[in-house]
Amino acid sequence: MTTLAVVAFLATHLVPGIKPLRTGCVKLFVERLYMGGFSVMSIGVIVWLTWAYLQAPCIVIWPYLPGMRWIAILSMPVACILSITGISSANPFSLGPGAKNFSPALPGSVGLCKHPALWGILV
Repeated sequence: MTTLAVVAFLATHLVPGIKPLRTGCVKLFVERLYMGGFSVMSIGVIVWLTWAYLQAPCIVIWPYLPGMRWIAILSMPVACILSITGISSANPFSLGPGAKNFSPALPGSVGLCKHPALWGILV
């Protein structure tokens, strides 16, 4: 049941990204009717997904160890700083507008690692 709910959730969020399919649905229905129906369907699928996850059995993959919480407490500030500086600063290695205004004399977090935002997500 959970697998079916996840597949339905992914389908309802991936299918509208296919331009010809979305255009066909908008032509078939009026824009407002399409948006309203999609909103109602999305809420229904999210409710179904939540219910399916609540009904699924709990399988402990990694048991809780009290000392392990310090890893998260100590690594989270590093992850946040890397993510924020990576997203907000100029980076010559990024695609798009992020490469503009980069100064090799003041590399910022890019001087520490090539893609600080990705490292922040990894941490």
